[in-house]
Amino acid sequence: ASGFGTPVALGAPMLVSTGHSKMKSVVTLLVMNTFATVWGAVGTPIWFGFGNVFEPDEQEDAFIQVSYKAGVCLATCAFLLMPFLLCIICPWVLVRKNLLFIFLSLGTVVGPSLGLSFATYEFPSLIGGMVGCAGTAVLIKYRMGLSTLE
Repeated sequence: ASGFGTPVALGAPMLVSTGHSKMKSVVTLLVMNTFATVWGAVGTPIWFGFGNVFEPDEQEDAFIQVSYKAGVCLATCAFLLMPFLLCIICPWVLVRKNLLFIFLSLGTVVGPSLGLSFATYEFPSLIGGMVGCAGTAVLIKYRMGLSTLE
């Protein structure tokens, strides 16, 4: 919940420690980190960016409308682009073998984020990220959709 590139700063060394290139690790995480920035800093991009566009009495409803429209776009992009983004650090053969896991993991993050975006513009990425982390941990524990390394 700290934002400001913290996921990249923490994630890149982890990827490098598993054998990935430093540059590819940073690039991959920077691109992936941009997916939820529309809700970053507890909705600041929406209320600050659109604060003067809408009338004060219409702002809350308008902000939620911006939130869910952004949520639909981000969810669509996540499912279309994530496999290709993973190819920056992993070969396509490995990504293709694990597509079921990738899509299930995305669903654990994107589903809650998208659902919350219809009700609030402040917490979709934070809560979606927490639920997704727990959901992905369960997927890993039970090896759901993961191929065996050969």
